[in-house]
Amino acid sequence: MSGSPPEWDHVLKVLEATFGFAGFKSAEQEAAVRAVLHGGQDVFVCFPTGGGKSLTYQLPAVVLGGVTLVISPLLALIEDQVTALQSLGVHAATINSRTPRAERFDLLQQLRARPCPLRLLYLTPETLQTDEMQQLIQALYDDSVLRLMAVDEAHCVSEWGHDFRPAFRRLAVLRRLCPTTPVMALTATAQAQVQSDIITTLKLRNPAVVRRSTYRDNLTLEVRMKDMYPNLMGDITTFIEAQHEAATARGQAASGIIYAFRREDCEAVAGAVQRHLTRAGIRCAAYHAGLNAEERNRIQHEWTVGHIHVVAATIAFGMGIDKANVRYVVHATMSKSLEAYYQEAGRAGRDGQPAVCRLYYAQSDMSLFQYLQQKEAKSRQNKEQPDRGDHLRHMQHYCLAATCRHAVIARHFGEALSPCQTRCDCCREPESVQKQLRCVAGPSLSPLSLSTS
Repeated sequence: MSGSPPEWDHVLKVLEATFGFAGFKSAEQEAAVRAVLHGGQDVFVCFPTGGGKSLTYQLPAVVLGGVTLVISPLLALIEDQVTALQSLGVHAATINSRTPRAERFDLLQQLRARPCPLRLLYLTPETLQTDEMQQLIQALYDDSVLRLMAVDEAHCVSEWGHDFRPAFRRLAVLRRLCPTTPVMALTATAQAQVQSDIITTLKLRNPAVVRRSTYRDNLTLEVRMKDMYPNLMGDITTFIEAQHEAATARGQAASGIIYAFRREDCEAVAGAVQRHLTRAGIRCAAYHAGLNAEERNRIQHEWTVGHIHVVAATIAFGMGIDKANVRYVVHATMSKSLEAYYQEAGRAGRDGQPAVCRLYYAQSDMSLFQYLQQKEAKSRQNKEQPDRGDHLRHMQHYCLAATCRHAVIARHFGEALSPCQTRCDCCREPESVQKQLRCVAGPSLSPLSLSTS
């Protein structure tokens, strides 16, 4: 960036006039924006889901003018963000494999024009690797048009993370092409090792590190031992009905997500909810990779606008979801890592209102994931890839904890947190939790021994 930093009063006016916010969501959000606008720094941002990460680069993009380049992993996520920005009057666009030829030609012409009318250009890491796109970005940089580069879902950079994408590993090209342009890396989940890997891989220079607490006090965390529920579908449907009744009593509309491991599980859960809760006006649909893209898009749209209340889905459904009134997230099967669980459960309660995150744990699920992990490890060509076993062990540790679940998550991410007192089953109903653990593990295994690390 060149020139004097913008006046802060002007930044606040843009925040309200363009984005509709009278102030920042948190001190950390403001600090991240200041680091870019006043410090011209590289910035590492780690905020929980719903913490306002996107604004930390979208606001500077509007204030600075020129072009801000955003790298994001999913086309659906990109298209949602572009549409939202366009509705605010911000000239944002994406070029990707789905872009029609005429639209692509027009966008390329805009990007070559001086001054460039575009403010934010969203690309996938794969699109960035093309010679044409790298030449275009190089030209934006050489002409002093490129103001900022942001890498969203930056945990995908790290082989130590839970959602590694090889194409993200090649994003060091950004620093080579544009050595003086500030880079932001943004994620909701990063342990110290992942954070270090992201900073090294993206070649961030002495970045400002801005983190928010993992604790979200509107989320109630619960774990149930699946083997204690012979009628699992019945328990899930009873739970869902109770959540909708509670939301209705508060004068709120409600929606939810049920995560399952296999496609057939999604279909079974969706069928059970439809059979038992249609009478209560609750509609449910299955969402998984076995459906064609048109059907998946239809289901996601109907869920987003409230025509479908519950989606029973594999993890194919999720990244980038920005729906405010998700009142509950149910995991019918444990996640493969605590990072993944934190992101998936974190899709609840983005409006700040109360929400419940329930997970059903079974040792048989743990054993299945261990088996699949061992098969994957044997098939790896690169023996230096990290062992994923720790991810599963940390997830199991959360499920079998007898102390505050929020504190377990916080400790996993290197944060000290006092017990929540009322926002998890371990704090609210410790006797019930310990009873479940004893029934599942047997008297020889103390629940308290499972909550320490």
